[in-house]
Amino acid sequence: MLITRKKLISLGSSQYQTRMITKHLKPHVIKNRTYFYCYEEVIQAIVERRKNNRIRHTTREHLIELETKLRHLDQSESKSLELVKLDQILAKGTEAMIRVRDHFDQLDQEQKKIAQNWKKHLEKNNIVPFFVVSQ
Repeated sequence: MLITRKKLISLGSSQYQTRMITKHLKPHVIKNRTYFYCYEEVIQAIVERRKNNRIRHTTREHLIELETKLRHLDQSESKSLELVKLDQILAKGTEAMIRVRDHFDQLDQEQKKIAQNWKKHLEKNNIVPFFVVSQ
């Protein structure tokens, strides 16, 4: 499935975020002046952009919403009412799972920082531990 910058903007992304997401992507098709990007590559670019520590929390939330919308984009629009409700529940669950994954990534980074600081502390104070801390 191919997607354009205009479609990303219509899904709620700002022009700036759309440019930043597609900046390093190679277009698969260029028709007139419209660039078509691969759907999976755009989702991967959003995930990579979200991992950037320098972006704000609200921007990260917008990227999560955009990723959720993209993941549910390829489904057909002619659905029964029960399927629409189920899809909304699934979209909320997807957003929650993305947030959990982000929190786990943050915890991993904090754990690595603590391990490095502990190692520096031991080296600085010439402390030899009785046990070996494995990573």
